[in-house]
Amino acid sequence: MRYAGIVGESRTWWIASLATSAILAVAVWFIFGDDRDREAAGPIGAGPPSTAAAAAVEEYAQFAAAVDDPRSGTEAVYLAQGLRKLAGALATLNVGGPELAIDLRVNAEHILLNPESVETTVMIRDDLVTAADALELDTKSGRSLRRDAESIRADRSLIEQHETVLEFFRRAADVLQRRTASTPNTPGIDS
Repeated sequence: MRYAGIVGESRTWWIASLATSAILAVAVWFIFGDDRDREAAGPIGAGPPSTAAAAAVEEYAQFAAAVDDPRSGTEAVYLAQGLRKLAGALATLNVGGPELAIDLRVNAEHILLNPESVETTVMIRDDLVTAADALELDTKSGRSLRRDAESIRADRSLIEQHETVLEFFRRAADVLQRRTASTPNTPGIDS
């Protein structure tokens, strides 16, 4: 038998290949798993889109209502939380586009890294003006939210203007709640 030596020598190679394939198959199964449980439960945040939007807006409103709570932490941490929660509420309502929500989240990190930066103040002020414009687009609020955003001075840090930003957060929460209440089927984020 001319091929006996080739098969005999490569037997360990075949066993190693089969073992590797089996390990790979098990690893893939664990990574991707059995999707039947996930499909039955639905995607995260499933349910009527208005439920997800209302929850994000309510979370932001609760945050804005607790601005006088002494447990809120340092100004920089609190302002960063407010920007993140505002971004979440805007994103679930599809207000201002995804870029605005991303910019607000990025600026939340900037304020944590350098809370005294005037450059960060300018970026956040611009994003809050954009958010105010987007929120007041279909409302009859008389542009008061935009005036609140514009009252943030570009020549001082946000930490120095903590109360002004908190007032913007409070008023934005009111506008968001009115907007959510007036829209029966609020669109959610596309999945």
